[in-house]
Amino acid sequence: MGLIESAKSFVELFLSLVNQKDKREEKYDNALIAVTTAVNKTRSYLRYLEKNPHDIAKEEQLAEFWSDASVKLRRIDNDLAFDCHQKSYYWSNPDGNMKQKVRKLDDIHKDCLALLAPLKSELNQDEIILLGLTTNNS
Repeated sequence: MGLIESAKSFVELFLSLVNQKDKREEKYDNALIAVTTAVNKTRSYLRYLEKNPHDIAKEEQLAEFWSDASVKLRRIDNDLAFDCHQKSYYWSNPDGNMKQKVRKLDDIHKDCLALLAPLKSELNQDEIILLGLTTNNS
């Protein structure tokens, strides 16, 4: 193999690795957006329930948000994907007996944020606070 062929093979390998990294980062981004959306929409609906009756259409929407998050997480974190699936199942029938089996919203949100932990060193302080990657003590 000549020098030109070797260089061409190296460039192709390098571009392939960069492409794989970009796809992996895009999967993480999509999963994090899906979980964050599900968490935020659920919190909003729980506030709504404090003064209003159940809204089946909103509950069906929440089931879809959680299902979407579950699918997007399945190749990243199986346990978190399962928890999101359970949330989806719960919201498809919130009057059922699933409430005790479903993880708390804040626990799922913390696990989602843990996926961002490796990025924390690359973020500035404002971005860290915005993403909720810090506590009041840090």
